[in-house]
Formats: sequence, C-alpha cells, structure tokens
Amino acid sequence: MAVETIAVGLKFPEGPVFDKLGHLYVCEMQRKQLTRISPDGTTEKYLDTGGVPNGAIRGLDSRLIVCDNTLKAIIAVTVEPGEHEKKIELITKAFGPSDTPFKGPNDVVSDRAGNLYFTDPVQSSKKNPVGGVYRYDAKTKTTTQLINNFAFPNGIVLSDDEKTLFIAETEAQSIWAYALNADGSLGQRQLAGELREGHGPDGIALDSKGRLIAAWFGGKCLAVFEKGKLAEKIDIPDQNPTNIEFGGTKHDELYITGSKDGTVLKLKWTCPGQKMAAD
Repeated sequence: MAVETIAVGLKFPEGPVFDKLGHLYVCEMQRKQLTRISPDGTTEKYLDTGGVPNGAIRGLDSRLIVCDNTLKAIIAVTVEPGEHEKKIELITKAFGPSDTPFKGPNDVVSDRAGNLYFTDPVQSSKKNPVGGVYRYDAKTKTTTQLINNFAFPNGIVLSDDEKTLFIAETEAQSIWAYALNADGSLGQRQLAGELREGHGPDGIALDSKGRLIAAWFGGKCLAVFEKGKLAEKIDIPDQNPTNIEFGGTKHDELYITGSKDGTVLKLKWTCPGQKMAAD
C-alpha cells in the first residue's frame, strides 16, 4: 500500500479525528494543543486545552471528546460552526462515590447512546499494572471503573454491534476483546491480538470487515488481526505510529499519526472503516 504524507513538523501527534466538514484534528502532545489540518493541507494551531490532549473522537453532538493527560479529565471541545464558537467543557474528572480522580486519560470511544469508554494509563506499567478503564454514563453523568490492573491501557474501540469492547494493553503487547453486558459492564474476555515486536499496540480501529487494525508503537507498522490472529503487517515510514482514524468521502482512507517524525500519513484501505457512533 502506498503511503502519502499529509502533514510534517508536528510534535508527538496523537488522537486524529475528523469534524463533519472534513478538517482533521490531531492532539499535539508536546505543543499541548489541538492542531487542525484543512482539506487543502493547511496546518494551524486550533486550541490550547489548558493541559496535554491525547486521544479524541467526535461526539454525537459534533463536539470533540478529548482525553487530557494533565487535566486528568475528559473534556468536550466545540469545533463547529465557527471560530467564535470555540469552547471547552468538562465531562468527567473522577469516578465512584468518593470522586476518585483519574491519573491521566489516554483514549476514548462512544456508543450510540453517548456513553463513553476510556483508558487511563498514567503511572501504570508492566511492573506496576494499575491502569484503569472507565465508563461514563451519559444519562446519569456518573463514571464507573471497569478495570484497575492493566499494564498501560491505551487504544480502545467498540464493535459495530456494540457487543464487544477492544482494549490495547501496550506493555503487555496485547489487545483484548471484552463482551459487553447490557448495563455496560464487562463480561468474558479473549485475546484479540498479540505481536512481540516494538513497544506495543497504541491506537486501534476496526474496518467494515471486522478486522482489527493497531498502530504498533516502536514496530514501524500497522498490524492487522482477524479472529485474534495476525493477518498482515503494513510497514509505514514512522517508527512510532500512535493512532489511526478512517476518513475520506468513502471512509476508506486510513490516517496515521506518527510521533517519531511528527507526521500524519495516509493510505488507501481495502474497504471502508467501521462507522463510529457519531458518523
């Protein structure tokens, strides 16, 4: 697959996400800002979040839902309809009856009801597996901890039928598939992907054929899994891909953020990506 460079000179880009007008936003972690890339290729600073933005998705109301590392919070950023509408609002910064604060959210996904699932890996590692995964209930505005013992939970995505939640555990070099119960709690899990190269899986996505795609940080590749088995490795120019997002008019272009060289890359995929809740 031919890889095209869309943007250069970025400082640890993460969390690529499109608005409805076709602008691509990336979280520049080292610049502590959201950066916007227009369809014509123009790259510009969009907004300081006041912290360090990491992962992002488009919410049901078209706002960007952003995980902020140092604010230790999930925030919503207004990006439409115009520049004068820019606004940041807090969604959640703590969980449970004691309002326990997060350590540093990383990546997030939404279901079609607006409930959010997100990872919280800061301070966790293979030697100190205390990484959390959480669910924010859109109706009750409360957040529940689902997992508290991961070695750096990272990318997260829901299956199209919303019955399975996929979570990348970076320092375990694994991706897990959890059955989702009707109340949003987690059921049985199984291994959805494993690759003993590089550091481990970062951002993940699903295509319309149900294949799981992982940005393999340190592996200089995308790893494609089918039914838990490695089906393909796709080499890319950047040693440290961080995250991936489908876009394009046919939703069959894969956009990749690369942190080593500070790039956004694009390649044509073999089928459309799975639609997200807000698509």
